[in-house]
Order: sequence, then structure tokens, then C-alpha cells
Amino acid sequence: MLLLRFRTEQPHKNAVKYCAYQKIGRIVNLSYNEVQNICRRALKLATKRSKPKDTSRQLEQLHKDFLTNPRTLELWAGRTLKERCILFHRRFPNKRIAVTSLRVFYLRNKLRRKKVRAEKKMPQKARAEFAHKCQELLADIGVAQKEGRRFVFLDELNFTKRSLHLREWAARNSNLTVDQEEVYVGYRSCIVSMSADHGIGYYEIQPKAVKSDDFVPFLHGLRAYHGKTPLVLYCD
Repeated sequence: MLLLRFRTEQPHKNAVKYCAYQKIGRIVNLSYNEVQNICRRALKLATKRSKPKDTSRQLEQLHKDFLTNPRTLELWAGRTLKERCILFHRRFPNKRIAVTSLRVFYLRNKLRRKKVRAEKKMPQKARAEFAHKCQELLADIGVAQKEGRRFVFLDELNFTKRSLHLREWAARNSNLTVDQEEVYVGYRSCIVSMSADHGIGYYEIQPKAVKSDDFVPFLHGLRAYHGKTPLVLYCD
């Protein structure tokens, strides 16, 4: 029947029709609808035949290890997904990967866009000196504890316009708002002390940066706040 209609047993979608359904039905002794159904079913099967798989898109374990390697991620830092696809093809000329496929691959392997950490590198000599000072500090802490001194920690805080959170959780179709006059209040500095016994202790707030001339009066106020209790002050 297919040979009469298409002159081939495996017709394709755009195959030429050589014989009408009615004529084929008279030859094979079938109705018009039966012949039509058989021919159309053959065309549907032809369109559903799977195409040969593109092996250039199939990633092997070697390629997966390369994409997830920390060294590769470090070298490709700052590159877009499209640029990474190009670099991958240059590394493996017989393989290709699409931008969407690379993104799905990253997500499946638990790779996310994260904030880059800024670490301070310490030379070996400075690291050894730092470890020695830590041991000396621990010894001094032990002596101070035996003398019954109170440990007070001191630091300076600076508040600027950058202290405002630019992103915050909010409901759909709405945003949190702040008054600009309350944000642009200028520079604020705060010297704060705290201890394990009293928590947040003596502090001072001023509309300028803290200098040595401001720090000395703060120490007098801190001494008066704790009375005659012997103190051990730690600050940077």
C-alpha cells in the first residue's frame, strides 16, 4: 500500500503522492478511510523517527571534571556564560555546549554565583610572629585573671550612607522606603566598650572621626564608669 502511494516503504513528511486513496482501496480491497488511516500513520511514524544523537553535545566525565574544577572556575572568573562556552570549545574542539546547558550543568552540580571573598595574605615570617604574640597574649590573660581584673573590649564604629541596606525582603509589588533626609545625616562615629560582666558599657557618639584628642577624654569617662575596679583594656 505504501509502495502504491509513495513508491517507498519508509515515506517522509514531504514525500510525493503517486496514487489516490480511492484507487489504492480498489486495488487492495479496502475502504477509503482505512487506506487514508494507514498512510497517515506511516507518515506520523516517519516524523517521530529519532534523529541520530549529536555526540558533540554529549559530555563525558573528563569534560564534567574540567568544568567543575576549582582551577577552571578561578581562571574563568569574570567571564560570562557565553564566553565560558567559547573557552570550553577551544579546550575541547570536538565538543560544544550551549549557554542554557552550561547554566543547568552548574546548577545540577551545586555551583552558584557567590560573593568573592577578599582574604589578607600573611607572609610566613609575619605568621610566625603573630603566633608568638598570641601565645604571649594568652599568658598575659592568665595573669590578669589571677589578679581579678575586668576585661574590657573597645572599638570604634563609623556610620555613613553606605551603612544603609540597599536590598531587603519585601512583599510582592511593594518596596520598603526610607526618608532621604534621615539617611543623608552625614558622618557618625561611635566609641563603644563592652565586657562579659556588663555587656555594652560606656560609649560616646560624635559627628566626626575619632582622633587621639577625642580618645583620651573617652578613657577618663571609661575609668569613671567602672569605678575603682582594675581593668584590662583590649582595642585595635
